[in-house]
Amino acid sequence: MANRPLLKRNFALGVANGALYHFGIAILSPEVILPVYIAALASMGGWEGAANVLAGLLSMILQLGWFLPQLFVADLIQSKPYKLPIYRRASVLRVSTLILLIVMVWALGADHPRLLIVATILLLGLYGVFGGISGSAFMDVVGKSIPPGMRGRFFGLRMFIGGLLGLVAGQIVRFIQGLGLPFPKDHLILFALAASVLSIALLCFSLVKEPPGIEGVRRVGVWRHLKRAPSILRTDRNFRRFTLVRLGFAFTAMSTPFFTLYAVRVLDVPPEMKGTFISILALSGIISNPLWSYLSDKVGNRVVMIAGAGALALSPVIPLITRFIPSEGGGGILSLLRPLTSSENPVHNFYCLTFMTAGIGRMGYNIANLSYLLDISPEKERPTYVGLMNTLTAPMMLIPMLGGYLIDLTAFEVVFAISALSGFITMWLASGLEGKPSPSI
Repeated sequence: MANRPLLKRNFALGVANGALYHFGIAILSPEVILPVYIAALASMGGWEGAANVLAGLLSMILQLGWFLPQLFVADLIQSKPYKLPIYRRASVLRVSTLILLIVMVWALGADHPRLLIVATILLLGLYGVFGGISGSAFMDVVGKSIPPGMRGRFFGLRMFIGGLLGLVAGQIVRFIQGLGLPFPKDHLILFALAASVLSIALLCFSLVKEPPGIEGVRRVGVWRHLKRAPSILRTDRNFRRFTLVRLGFAFTAMSTPFFTLYAVRVLDVPPEMKGTFISILALSGIISNPLWSYLSDKVGNRVVMIAGAGALALSPVIPLITRFIPSEGGGGILSLLRPLTSSENPVHNFYCLTFMTAGIGRMGYNIANLSYLLDISPEKERPTYVGLMNTLTAPMMLIPMLGGYLIDLTAFEVVFAISALSGFITMWLASGLEGKPSPSI
């Protein structure tokens, strides 16, 4: 891109957008705050037995809402020479769903818990759908605005600063939850804060100056456009292999939600170590981020995916060999982890490496995944390629549920072994991708 001031402006706004978005989502916390909120409403409404199902449903709807619609709107987005107006309109609708949720929580309070459950699921489902629409436009604008040799830094900085802000979000949540406010006023404040931050994040990217791209292609209609998807999978070998790499990463990460459960139920870690695990997972991603970003720009995203898959594959291997670590003694290299874990038990110290490798591998994949998708997507069909990949990814959101089912049928170790094997297969699959080294700028 010849216009350096425009590039710097768009780069800064895009990084601010990503960092603030991670901050807002960390406050909303689909993994911690929303499940507790839904469970409390279920208990008030006499649906105690459905609390876990409702929490899982809410998480699934949020993710599926983002992934599923992208292929269906790709024809509309692809036909527009400028995609930012679509992003802006979808963003307004996105923020509106959060505002409606805040109004519903304020108006209904704890008096109508069942109605509030239904409203929450519907509104956050719509939030996800509008996010999917804006996300497809976002990726195309990034593809036009950020050159290949800067995309590693771009996505890396978004995640790095967002990770640091996520640590701040944890303290904010802790402070508000510690005020002793009656339910759901405490969650109302969190939702309002999250909506404010997310609104600023979406506004940042709305201010990007979208450069002119190649002229949009003629619309062919949704159904004719959908018929194009199988031909892409059939004729584009590299795209097809990348789809398998994504599937492999999903199976490799299948065991991640169960690492803490294994530590508590099998290794008998003290309750306070759960906080240690969360910190290690977050910090290992943050610390490894600059290295992954550098490698993405200098040697290419294919290499980063291979290395990221290897690191992620190690995370389920460590629990499989933890039982062979003697619980007495604690000297040697494992003693170096004591200041971090505050534990004298070498088994617990060794197990922390599970979360360290998981955080490192996941960060590498997240940076390389988005950048490589832009690398291999033809500019004229970028929304179709991005939409197809993300829509194909949607069913992969169910894989952790499969992991839980397998644990109930067999044992933790079976799922850990499947994840580890998947990781090494994913490394092999990623090694067969076409190398797309990103030229430096």
